Amino acid sequence: MRDRDRKDADRLVRAVWRRISRCVDRGNRDAFAGPSALAETAALMRVTAPGDLGDAARQHRLVETLGWACWCLYRVAPVERLPYLQLALVYFETAVRLGGTRLPEPLRSGFAAGAGHAANLWGDRAHATLTGTAEPDGPALDEAVELLRLAIAYAPDHDNPTYAGDLANLGAALSLRHHRRGHPGDLREAIAVLERVAARDDADLPSVLTNLFHTQLRSVRLNGGTTRYALADTAQRLVDSTAPDAPERPERLIYLATSLGRAAERTGRVEDLERAIAAGREAIGLSEHRPELRPAAYGATAGLLQDRFESTGDRAHLDEAVELLRAAGHMPPAPGLDVQGLLRALATLLADRYRDGRASADLDEATRLAYRLMAEAPPGGEDAREARTLMARVLAFRFEHTGELDSLLEAVRLMREATGVAHSTSADHGQLAVVLRKLHERTGSPEALREAIAAHRTAMAMAPQDEHRASSSSNLAFALRNEFELSGDRQSLDEAIKVAGDAVEATPGDTVERVDHLVNLATALQTRYQHFGDSADLERAVDLYRRSLTGPLPGTDQQVTCLLNLAQALLDRHAARRSDEDLAAAVALTERAAGLLPDGHPRVPAALAGQALALAARASGPDLRRAIGLLERAVDGLPDDDPMRSFLLSNLGRFLRDRFSEAGDPADLRRAVEVSEAGLAHTPPESPFHAQLLLNLGSAHADLFGQSGASASADRALDCWRRAALSATAATSVRMTCAIAWARMSARLSPGSPGTIEAFGTAIELLPVLTWPGLPRDDQERMLRPTMLLAGDAAGAALDAGDAGLAVAFLDQGCSVLWSHLLATRSDLSELRERDPALAARLDAVRHRLSGSEPATGGGLP
Repeated sequence: MRDRDRKDADRLVRAVWRRISRCVDRGNRDAFAGPSALAETAALMRVTAPGDLGDAARQHRLVETLGWACWCLYRVAPVERLPYLQLALVYFETAVRLGGTRLPEPLRSGFAAGAGHAANLWGDRAHATLTGTAEPDGPALDEAVELLRLAIAYAPDHDNPTYAGDLANLGAALSLRHHRRGHPGDLREAIAVLERVAARDDADLPSVLTNLFHTQLRSVRLNGGTTRYALADTAQRLVDSTAPDAPERPERLIYLATSLGRAAERTGRVEDLERAIAAGREAIGLSEHRPELRPAAYGATAGLLQDRFESTGDRAHLDEAVELLRAAGHMPPAPGLDVQGLLRALATLLADRYRDGRASADLDEATRLAYRLMAEAPPGGEDAREARTLMARVLAFRFEHTGELDSLLEAVRLMREATGVAHSTSADHGQLAVVLRKLHERTGSPEALREAIAAHRTAMAMAPQDEHRASSSSNLAFALRNEFELSGDRQSLDEAIKVAGDAVEATPGDTVERVDHLVNLATALQTRYQHFGDSADLERAVDLYRRSLTGPLPGTDQQVTCLLNLAQALLDRHAARRSDEDLAAAVALTERAAGLLPDGHPRVPAALAGQALALAARASGPDLRRAIGLLERAVDGLPDDDPMRSFLLSNLGRFLRDRFSEAGDPADLRRAVEVSEAGLAHTPPESPFHAQLLLNLGSAHADLFGQSGASASADRALDCWRRAALSATAATSVRMTCAIAWARMSARLSPGSPGTIEAFGTAIELLPVLTWPGLPRDDQERMLRPTMLLAGDAAGAALDAGDAGLAVAFLDQGCSVLWSHLLATRSDLSELRERDPALAARLDAVRHRLSGSEPATGGGLP
């Protein structure tokens, strides 16, 4: 070693020992936490690497320093810096051979035993600690983990016959310590260590895989850190390593069934669910000799069969699940059996079966079970809260199918109680929001909707940072969309789009949940297009709907929803572009959706309605006749109190009017008026469909007036159109269509009357709203095409009323709407700059974005 190198080495030794002193003697681990400590240690290693270290004292000093430095680096971050432990042991072993060396406390016993026995001594002491008591205390557990890391790092695999056992013990100790203290680093290291053991030929594979399965399961429950497929793969290896007649096999089959079910929930793979059910059924068969496992086997398989029912609609799966849970409930109590959980699951299944088949006995039994759980639960505990939540769900189901408002109000009361306790969960607040939204839909109460939105926000804030948080965000978006439909406040719709987008971004791309979030975001964008006309929103919605169809679609319901939503978006685009390609694709999608559903499936009416809308858009006689037949079947398949029924009746009236225009049969027109009136009669004014239903009913009465000359029909048409045109929450395009129809019929019946002037004035005032400045110029022009003659007609009506000034004003407002938008973006900002320069700069940037130009660099007008 050259003199220069010796000086560098001495300097580094002094610097590193200062860090060692702060870390070891003063307990300041930050001394080795930063990059400078790593850099100094690495530099000292480079100086020492050539091996020419000078005299023995210098050699001893260098390797002892490196041993302590590597030890401190390891102790600062034991999981991330495990390689430094092995380096520390190598350096300390060399230092011990060179002379007396101060060693860290955990190493002393092993080095005192000699190099050949150190690893065995550490491993044996750790094993004794872990097995000596049922529950080793905190310090003893920490010591066991430390000793096992030392044994594994000190003795290479090929030199240590106990290596696999030490690894397995370390994994078990880390898993136990995580269970006690919840440190995520222990859980990650435990999984990594156990996976290493499971890959070895000399491992006790069933024991190791059992530990690995439970550790991975904890990771999934806590934070999704282990994929559900990794969990299922471990369970499958565990089953494969178990003899067919081994007493452990039924329990391990339950592990496989539940883990495959979790994977299927996430990915939507039907084959995973079928494998899970097969494993569950095998576990049931083998549990005859393990009666303590029978309730768990029955319960797990019942849950899987419920999932299969939800994906296929096959009642046989649901019926089998109900019978399994009933049988489990009559079995003798077993250690660890969650009887309350079984009863809750049975009540939920019975309620689901009632929703599907509407057998009152199922709902009555579900209600009795829920009341029993509420009565048996100790007040104020977890069971009481869960019993209230279940009772609220059952009552909400009862309300959905009986219309009993008292049931819904009781469900709301119970969920308020469940969320009012300190240990309420995110799911509880989400369930409160669900029943409150139902209350809003039934009563139109804005207070219920506002409380639902607040509950959704609470659920989102309480949810963990994973797909559960994303689901809460998506539900909040749905409620905000409802608020927009109630208030017309675009801010609510914009926020709905934002939080729905957040849910999509926060959810992995290979999951069923992401499909739900994609559809929710697309629906919000499509709603914004329908109200405000920006074609970019529609294009994005179409893209999102298409992406939803490429993801996992576990259930027939979800597939049908995705297909119908995409079809409707394409119909909207066809209406704007007159694209035959979009229309053909929409027809094909609706036919595909209808073909997925067996007779009697609850989604059949929606599929038939979607197919009818697509066929009617082709405007041919055979297609129109078929569309009417499909809608009639859809209406017949809905109960009288279903909210969808009103919308379908209104569309049926529209199609009947179209057939009257084509064939001239007065019976079609009379029936069109009848079904349109029926549709409107059951639709509250705050419904988002209300204005569209008024438009259709007004048009039906106008046609009847044209055919019969009945003045009552004319008055009814004018009243319907006027109410829709003045609606504050309806889509502007619907309002404009109604305003123009109202104005022109009024002008024909009573030229120059105040009603006619009001109608034309309403239409003229809607023009700048219809073509709001945020719309691209192409969309503004598209929205204006149906209003091309409006200004002239309005001016003529004003002249009929003898008001030339109003005629000029109508012409000016009607003909200059786009020019007015342009002038508004070019107004002088001098006064605003004087008062608020920052706001003026922001407005300047916005108006240049609207006009498509670059912001001006000077201070004058652009």
